[in-house]
Amino acid sequence: SGNVIGFFIILFVLFLFYIFANENESYIVRLKSRASFVTRRIADSAVFAFLFSFLIEAVRVVAALICFDINLILELNFLQYSALELLTLFLFYFRAGLVMLSFGIIISPKVAPFITIALYLIELFATIIFMISKVWLPFRDSVVVPKLMHGEMVLSDMWGIILRALLMMFMLISVSYTHLRAHETTLHL
Repeated sequence: SGNVIGFFIILFVLFLFYIFANENESYIVRLKSRASFVTRRIADSAVFAFLFSFLIEAVRVVAALICFDINLILELNFLQYSALELLTLFLFYFRAGLVMLSFGIIISPKVAPFITIALYLIELFATIIFMISKVWLPFRDSVVVPKLMHGEMVLSDMWGIILRALLMMFMLISVSYTHLRAHETTLHL
């Protein structure tokens, strides 16, 4: 399941890059400031991350309903766990969108998707390499259904996953706006 998420991160970043690259220039120019532009990109990343995560989780639930008996699905709380995984997938992909946005501001919008994909693939390979140990990597927080169903984690562990994801997103948003403000300050001098 983690390998599938690794493949999907490439699709997500490339689709998001395509959406950002095809924005109408007149729309961008009409915005009041660069901060408005970044705010709009953050909102677009959040919406796309939710839609992307919802599609992944919907396919998983439909496949489970086709392949397994409904009583077994209900007995194992699969639908409730899938709803929680929808949240963790959203946070995971939204973080990827924020990473790409940050690199787009700091380095270059054209190079940002490739750096983002490279970072996430390194994180995926590190997750696979450290699978035996208890080293935490953000990639592990994206897939929770198997862990919940096998008793490797309990529902209260979700709070830690959500808190970690929110803290990482707060830091990425702060970096984006801080770097943007630094550029505006040097441009106005």
